[in-house]
Parts: sequence; structure tokens; C-alpha cells
Amino acid sequence: MSSSLIATANAIFRYYEGQNHVHPILVDDYSITLAPQFNRIKSVVAAAEKSSFVNKILTPLQTVHCIRHASLDQLFLRELARIQAAQVVVLGAGLDSRRLRFSDLLNGVVWIEVDRDGQQDQKKSHFESNYPELDIRFISKDLDHDMGPMFWGEANLDPDLPTIIIAEGLIHYLQREIYSALLDSFQFFKGHQSFIFSFITPAMVRKARVSLKFLFGYFQEIPSLFLSESEMESILLECGFTGVEILKLADQIEQFAPQAIDRDMNVSQYVGLATK
Repeated sequence: MSSSLIATANAIFRYYEGQNHVHPILVDDYSITLAPQFNRIKSVVAAAEKSSFVNKILTPLQTVHCIRHASLDQLFLRELARIQAAQVVVLGAGLDSRRLRFSDLLNGVVWIEVDRDGQQDQKKSHFESNYPELDIRFISKDLDHDMGPMFWGEANLDPDLPTIIIAEGLIHYLQREIYSALLDSFQFFKGHQSFIFSFITPAMVRKARVSLKFLFGYFQEIPSLFLSESEMESILLECGFTGVEILKLADQIEQFAPQAIDRDMNVSQYVGLATK
């Protein structure tokens, strides 16, 4: 099984952001080396280069994705320093390149990436060939079925170490009961814990431009779980988190991407941080 097409599109977005702007929202030169070159992705990029119409569709998507990704970057770096995290778990890791981009800050940190069978095969091979010195664990698990409390022990994680868990672009693909069960399983961890995530609200679905809905349909990766800000906060508090911070797009721009304020944008996921 190859990696998600949406994950590949987002990786390409991050690469082009760093290449095409004097003051980019983020720079991710690793993403293009991790992204499989799917024909459908290449055809869309080629069309964008030739057509101003297609470019006007993709550019707002690139902007909001990079704002979200940069916001999660900064929340991650903040929590890494605040709790002195010794373990980082990336759920639905896809083509995330944070282990490379922030390598200088991750000495001695256990880094684990979890995704479905086959999703990370090419990425794992790339790391083994080019970064054999990095201690990174790739774990194949179906997030819809295999992420109960037993998983964390099987993954050889220490429940007492301060831990960061990242779930970017993942929650909206889970069933509601699966998401709640996943959060319940976090009780395995007894030390400091930071959960960094993104999610889609029902209002975003109503406001999304046709171009965004088309892209999800084109790649056959249709989101199904939509939670309001209050619903998300309630679920997290019920699962034992004591602090919840949720950032809307305007908050993300103000705090982490002010250079994007005048750009054209589509709707974008909220990002959040829950702590124990």
C-alpha cells in the first residue's frame, strides 16, 4: 500500500512554500524527498504550472496547510521544551518530516511513527538508506482497530516518561467511538503528556470552497468526523486532560504565521493542544 495521496499533496505544498516565497510560512526541504511521485499528484502540479485557474485553486490550499503545519510545529517545539519530552509519537504520520527538521533538538528523544500497514514502507526505506544514525521506530497499526491501551506497551513506551502525541490531519478520518477509545488509551501514560492535534468542524464543511471538496473527492479520501470546538474540548476533558487550547485559523496566523495575513485562503482545520 502506498502513502496517502492527501499526505503527498501536503508534502509537495510544504516544499513549494519554501521555494516560492521570500518570507515563507515554513521551510520543509525534506518533504519532497519523502513524497512518492504519484501520477495524479504530478498531473495536478503540472496543471497548476500551466493554468492560472488551477493555480488559483491550489494556492489557497497550500497556504492554509502550511499555516496549520507551522502552528503544530511551534506547539510541538513549545511542549518539547516545557515538559522536557523524552518520547514523541506521531499518529497517522504519513510524510511528516519533523524528525529531520528538528533533529538538533531531539537527541535522546524516542521517536515513533504510527500508520497503517504499507503506508510508511517507502519512508522507512528512505530513512534506513539516508539517515541510519537516527533512532526512529516505524510501527504499522490500523488506527481504527489496533490503538487500545495494550498498544502502548507493545510499542515499548515508558508510561512514566513525559510524552508528546501528535495527530495532524487524522481525527476527521476516524469514527467517533474510535477517537474516544484512542483518547482513553492515553491513560497508559502517567507522566506529563501533551496531545497536539488538528480537526475539522461542521462549520468548515459548510464553508469550504468547492475546490477543497473536489480535491478530497479526487483523491478518494473523504473526511467523516466533524467536531465543534466545544465538543472537542468536552471530549478531551472527559478523557482526563486538564488543559485544552484550541486555535482557529485567525489565531494560528496571528501567533505563528503573520506573513500569511494578506494571502488568499480556503477554510482550514483548527489546531489544538491538550495537556495533563
